[in-house]
Amino acid sequence: MNLVSPHRVGGYLYLKAKITNLSLIRGLIGLPLFLRMTHGKFLQVFHETDKIDKERLNQYSLRGLYYLYYRSEDREKYIETFLRSTLSIADIKDIEFEKSRLVKEAAIRSVEQVFETQEIDSQNLSWLTLSVNHLTRILTEKNSALLEFLDFELDEGYLSQQAVLTAVFSLAISRSMGVDQPKSFQVIGLGALLHDIGMSRLNFSPHLIERQLYPDEWEEVQGHPKEGAEIASQNPFLHKEVIQIIEQHHERFDGEGYPLKLKGTEIGLATRVVSIADSFAALILPRGGRSRMKWGEAFDVLFQDVGKFDPKILKHFEKKFKKLNS
Repeated sequence: MNLVSPHRVGGYLYLKAKITNLSLIRGLIGLPLFLRMTHGKFLQVFHETDKIDKERLNQYSLRGLYYLYYRSEDREKYIETFLRSTLSIADIKDIEFEKSRLVKEAAIRSVEQVFETQEIDSQNLSWLTLSVNHLTRILTEKNSALLEFLDFELDEGYLSQQAVLTAVFSLAISRSMGVDQPKSFQVIGLGALLHDIGMSRLNFSPHLIERQLYPDEWEEVQGHPKEGAEIASQNPFLHKEVIQIIEQHHERFDGEGYPLKLKGTEIGLATRVVSIADSFAALILPRGGRSRMKWGEAFDVLFQDVGKFDPKILKHFEKKFKKLNS
């Protein structure tokens, strides 16, 4: 399943890096960056030992350029650069928006890496855990900070963007419900980021289809929670509740969900939170030719699906967060 928009030239695969995100990097860039020329070739404009030249990036933007590019083989360096930059400004109080953008970019690319490799190795788990820790810290500093994560690119991978937005809402809901243990936030955040990893094994992209799914397609989609749990189970260090979230996130409170037909509190509390966040994030992101919904419309849709969600958590979510986007 293709999650990004790559360009292959001369044996190399080039991935986009948004100039406004690159301008946030602190310290050394850590990887070569390229400019895409009009004839389709790529010109190196930054070396890994360079520091970001914001004036030069601004000049590119004034010329109508929105992206530089890096080679796919340097994706790990790219993720590490953004995580390192996030750590370098973690204690600075007056640049919350910059912190949010850095964390979001690192989290999206970390999720992409996991989805494309269909593997959660120690390095991937470390990146995802750092991303969750940063997300938790930002949301703890300011509840309305979640609004800063809502600006997503239409031509970027839907699954990775939706996963990060699901994590943001899951963490925000949990915090508002009184969760205050770092380990609990890690479990909820990792479960949310990885909840749809099983979708990476599908032979098609359901979020791009504007019609109703055919029976064989729907059957394949219904298998993705178990596929995801299987991928996650390969890492012995991943908390069992994270795997539970992945496997149970399509269960319904009324027992009519899949794949296990669990009902009510048979579904883990963390999963019940992530389920609501997942559905809400899917509604406020554009998908399959449908434009993004306003928050009020999205809440209406959730309440209309009687029996799907834990009613107490859903009412709490609406009460605490609906006014943020009014």
